[in-house]
Amino acid sequence: MQAYAPGVNITQASGMPGEGFQVNIRGLGTIGNSAPLYVIDGVAGGDINTLNTSDIESIDVLKDAASAAIYGARAANGVILVTTKSGRKGRIEVAYDGYYGVQNVAKMPDLLNAKQYMEIYNEERVVSGKNALDFASLIPGLYQQIMSDKWEGTDWMEEIRNKNAPIQNHALNLSGGSDQSLFSMGFSYTSQEGILGKPVEPHNDRYTLRLNSDHVIYRKNGLDMIKLGETFNYSYRQRSGIAIGGMYWNDIRNMLTGSPLVPAYNDKGEFYAREDVKASGLEALSSRIYNPLAQMALNRGMNETQNYNINSNAYLEIQPIKDMILRSSFGYRMFADAYRSYQPAYDLAGDATLSPGRITQSGGSGYAWTLDNTLNYRFSMDDHKFDILMGQSLEKWGYGMNMSATNANPTFVGFQHGYLDNTDGLTSGVTSVSGGPHAQGALASFFGRVNYDFREKYMLTLVMRADGSSNFAKGNRWGYFPSISAGWVLTEEDFLADNDVMNFLKLRISWGQNGNAEIDPFQYMSLIAFNPQNNYRFGSDRNKMQLGGYPAILPNPDVAWETSEQLNIGFDAYFLNSRLQTSFDYYIKTTRDWLLRQPVADIQGPQGAFVNAGDIENKGFELGLKWNDNVGDFTYGAHINLSRNENKVTRMGDNSGFIESNPNIISQGTEPV
Repeated sequence: MQAYAPGVNITQASGMPGEGFQVNIRGLGTIGNSAPLYVIDGVAGGDINTLNTSDIESIDVLKDAASAAIYGARAANGVILVTTKSGRKGRIEVAYDGYYGVQNVAKMPDLLNAKQYMEIYNEERVVSGKNALDFASLIPGLYQQIMSDKWEGTDWMEEIRNKNAPIQNHALNLSGGSDQSLFSMGFSYTSQEGILGKPVEPHNDRYTLRLNSDHVIYRKNGLDMIKLGETFNYSYRQRSGIAIGGMYWNDIRNMLTGSPLVPAYNDKGEFYAREDVKASGLEALSSRIYNPLAQMALNRGMNETQNYNINSNAYLEIQPIKDMILRSSFGYRMFADAYRSYQPAYDLAGDATLSPGRITQSGGSGYAWTLDNTLNYRFSMDDHKFDILMGQSLEKWGYGMNMSATNANPTFVGFQHGYLDNTDGLTSGVTSVSGGPHAQGALASFFGRVNYDFREKYMLTLVMRADGSSNFAKGNRWGYFPSISAGWVLTEEDFLADNDVMNFLKLRISWGQNGNAEIDPFQYMSLIAFNPQNNYRFGSDRNKMQLGGYPAILPNPDVAWETSEQLNIGFDAYFLNSRLQTSFDYYIKTTRDWLLRQPVADIQGPQGAFVNAGDIENKGFELGLKWNDNVGDFTYGAHINLSRNENKVTRMGDNSGFIESNPNIISQGTEPV
């Protein structure tokens, strides 16, 4: 998708299988969630990572404000429209698409071997004014093996390297239909192993099921007067992984910094642990020296995450007269997840210990539904064509209902039996349980659009949308977002008609606004919380202290919509019988009234209030070139993209000059890359 859409930047969240991708369109326009809005088969807010590529019919990227304006709220960062495959008239077709491959690390890091490590280790000590260590006396057995070249030390990255890690995908699709009904269904399986993480290498397995259909219920005089249909996408994913978090929760970092003097396994083939470290003398080198491979395998190697997703939509269309369509659709999304891990007791050396062992189980779920009603009417008056759309939308969601429990005294051995049922139950000081309800929200919208076309030469589009979000208090709840766009096809003019070199030239200009309401719900309300885990207590006697309340939210009834305003100027041109196609856009995108959480003194509560406190500007250009040609029955093509984006913070609304959620932006005028 990135190759076909200039200005779209796609990066993988990490190299671990199943981690998904981060997509940004025309730079970062907000401090919080800068991801585009995904609309899958007409349902907003879906997860593209739950789809198999074999099920996707088309992907469209809406970058400028005018094209995305009809989607209103959450469209400030662009919109990605995903349409899954639908049925086609004719006999039933069966298609299979699959592949199998292996993956390997292209270039491994060059780490110090044991001899080099000892040399650099002593150099560092001497430079720091310390005496060099006598490794021959401290670790005599290992030292002899190293100096006799019988052992070069442990290359921890090589130890966890999973050579020829398999990756595969298999998809089966059935489609067909008649004049009355069309259907398309598919089943797919995707599997991938991680290239790092052996002997507990990560894996990701995903199963998807899709069923789409369209049915004409009543047809008269060649007009489909009543039509209904549905799309249904279900996915199930099972995966495991290693730690890939920050500096202190990252197994790859531990391998890069681990000492090559520590063997991975002892003579019995078991993990090198504390007794081995003591016997070899390694404990005298550092109190923190340990076996990072064993810690990864024992501490984070036995885990499993399961994800369930449903994305569905059903619609009804009524066409009382030609080209007037009343459409009502109901979309429903649901997700659920479950996590389980088992950590046996271990003592590797230093502070790499765990006693007793523990298991953790957690689960969560969420839902969202959307009800859309639109009236679309297309008509012509001589050379003037009009396309008028009016609509209304309701959305409601509840995300994040979850429960988590950890038991630190399991009565079992092994991941296979690692469930809370196999523990001593809810024991004080041993089992911790936490949970919470759905974080609910709702959105009501009204919108309208007018498309005008004169002889396919002059085009004009007007859009107006009003969104009301439950995240804001009354008085600030509604946001209004207009847009206008115009196009001029110069090759339809006499002075460029029948041009042998330039087949098509269209100039475009648009201006529009989009809104953003992505903050925690009910931030305009004053809520008091009582949480024993925060140890907020009163009293002079430590044994008789009373649980105290604290402000869970510092209310701000004045917090309002964040607005993104964008001006776009560009052209599309085709040359040489459309073999060479080019597209150019220049844009200026200004986001005003950032929604961010303002830092406050600790005495005011655990977190600050959300405020509108800043502006940011993105401007740049995008150029796309595409060449398609054929030599006989042989066809070929090439795509080239070039884009540039300048991002600048132009205003900071708080006095501290610091934004808690993004410490990289510290003052007015900062230009993060």
